[in-house]
Amino acid sequence: MPKLSLKLEKELRESIYYLNVSELRSILNFLELPTPGNKRTLIGRILLHFNLAPDSDEDVPKKFEKYQGELSPDIYILPGFYSNGSLARARFKKIIGPHFSFTSYGMNWIRRKWLAKDYPTFDEFAEYWVSEFERRRSGGGYDSAKTNARVRFFRKHKGSNFSAHMLEKMWQAERDTHKTRVQTILFDKLKASKGK
Repeated sequence: MPKLSLKLEKELRESIYYLNVSELRSILNFLELPTPGNKRTLIGRILLHFNLAPDSDEDVPKKFEKYQGELSPDIYILPGFYSNGSLARARFKKIIGPHFSFTSYGMNWIRRKWLAKDYPTFDEFAEYWVSEFERRRSGGGYDSAKTNARVRFFRKHKGSNFSAHMLEKMWQAERDTHKTRVQTILFDKLKASKGK
């Protein structure tokens, strides 16, 4: 399939993160592609279908020894064996403190490390998590494009006379605009490629 123009690729990458998992799966069904996986994997599969470099977890290695006993700070967080379970939560609360919680930015950091085959330890994750927590607390941005867009949208309307309910409806309309943009870009591209 021919590549999208740079303009359409940029629009697609900006808008596709507004879609939720069920919407992404609908697109994959239409494209007759597999639908299992998390949001990042689904997006990667769609992008790959259109010859765009995906941001995917699919090549994360799976063969490592299982964790044994208590998780010490110098144990590696390994794909296929790490989970956000009570054992990991207790370890992070012990290293970081009672304010620790599992976050999307923390999991995204772990996934990026795995994709680079740079497996972090519990201590390295804790160091990252604390610095990112502090950065965000002092007004920094977010890892997720959808979260950034949502935060920008609500900040733009801060102090307005809109009710929370009305703001949520306005946010949904904004999201729907981006969803329509993604569908238009992808389906126009499919029509063009079938016509050749």
